[in-house]
Amino acid sequence: MPRYFFSTANGHKVIDSEGDVLPDETAARNMAIDILAEILPSQRHRLEDGGRYSVVVAGEDNQAFFEITATAKRLSV
Repeated sequence: MPRYFFSTANGHKVIDSEGDVLPDETAARNMAIDILAEILPSQRHRLEDGGRYSVVVAGEDNQAFFEITATAKRLSV
């Protein structure tokens, strides 16, 4: 089974050098969603004033193929 790497970015990037062995890209995408959902409650302050928080998934070849991002911005009314 392939290994996938889950890096986070929120103004600076934290690289996952260990990765996780998963059956396929669908499982990796689902894990990225779970990671973001787990991180967001403790990172609310990063989403103030247009902030972003992302989880980027790369394969064993170090090529990113999926990104999930939470963004908060005030809309004009």
